[in-house]
Amino acid sequence: GSIPQGQKWGTPDEFWKNMREIEKIYLDLSKDLVSKAPNTSKSILFCPESAIPLPIRYFPEFQKPLQDFAKTHQSYLLSGLFDRQTWQSPSLNGAALIEPSGKMDHWYYKRQLVPFGEFFPYRQVLGNLPILGGLISQLNPMKDDVEAGKTASLMPTPLGKLGTLICFESVYPHVARNSV
Repeated sequence: GSIPQGQKWGTPDEFWKNMREIEKIYLDLSKDLVSKAPNTSKSILFCPESAIPLPIRYFPEFQKPLQDFAKTHQSYLLSGLFDRQTWQSPSLNGAALIEPSGKMDHWYYKRQLVPFGEFFPYRQVLGNLPILGGLISQLNPMKDDVEAGKTASLMPTPLGKLGTLICFESVYPHVARNSV
């Protein structure tokens, strides 16, 4: 399920076409995994960071297939997804737990962001300089900075509480310690 970054972050036309293909790849891989797994009463499947890099709650056409998968296979699905509290608010890089009922009530938002990837330090100042503003736009495929999450989240499952760190956060011991 390793999707090249260029496939995730293309031109606007490529982005929407690629999102359909990427979601299908993850769902097909998950279906294959479930079909090969031993028969157990509960399972949790994991998709990577930013598996679907758009604020999914505002795009039911992408949210519904994930929920349908969880319902059909009676599995929990923890997937890296973007979110926004409102359409106008900044993006959050997160992970949502999709329950076998299809509910998506439990989220974790990445707290330790990657500089120059998820945000540009001093964007307000540097972005207004003629030469640097264009360079920043070329280097960062997202138009806006991602907002950091504020708190840890332990998600309840029948297999125990599920905590998560997202990618870059795992190199910061204090982030993990503050999560329990």
